[in-house]
Amino acid sequence: MLRVFVLEDSSERRIALSNVIRFPADGAFATWAISRASAERLWSPPYDIFLLDNDLGGEGEETQGGLERRNTGLHFVRTFIHDHQIEDTTVICHSLNYPARMEICRRLPNAHSIPFSPQLLHYLRDEID
Repeated sequence: MLRVFVLEDSSERRIALSNVIRFPADGAFATWAISRASAERLWSPPYDIFLLDNDLGGEGEETQGGLERRNTGLHFVRTFIHDHQIEDTTVICHSLNYPARMEICRRLPNAHSIPFSPQLLHYLRDEID
């Protein structure tokens, strides 16, 4: 059974992704998280595919250094993901935020940088089939 973890807050993107990965007809199981906090609650590796966005909405949080955005895919990766959890996982950062997408890929060397687009959906179809 294919296990997929999706971190995405946009309902339009979640619909597009779920149309590509037709659960459970494809013999797949998906975990959907819409925020960093929900991702931390739901994360239970191993996964075959891990899709993540960076900008998950919400305001920044006040810290000693000033305002910091913590509801992001990057913050989830930085504080919660360990390399051994995803060593056999296809990781795809699909954020349109280029600097954040590149930083996530730097922190997760096996990650693919594919901005959300028809190209991403085509890539996923190929991965699943």
